[in-house]
Parts: sequence; structure tokens; C-alpha cells
Amino acid sequence: MKDSYSYPPRGLSREEAARYVGVGATTFDGLVQDGRMPKPLRIGKRVI
Repeated sequence: MKDSYSYPPRGLSREEAARYVGVGATTFDGLVQDGRMPKPLRIGKRVI
């Protein structure tokens, strides 16, 4: 059964999150360091 709703992406990797907001990974890291982006969470073995 296909879902007819569109959901925003969740559980993104660092590279995916940077691409999603339109910046490079290094810039994204700076945004996290500055507190302008949330820090990553560890869920099992993944860091998202």
C-alpha cells in the first residue's frame, strides 16, 4: 500500500543534512558548532 502523504526527510546523515539545507559539510559542521543546527543523535549504530 503506497502512502499518499509526502513527508520531509528524517534521520539524515551529516552529508545528507548539509545537502538538504544547501551548504557544504564543513559549513554544516560550523552551523552545528555555533548552535544554529541541532547536534547529531546516536540511534543504535547510526549517527543522525
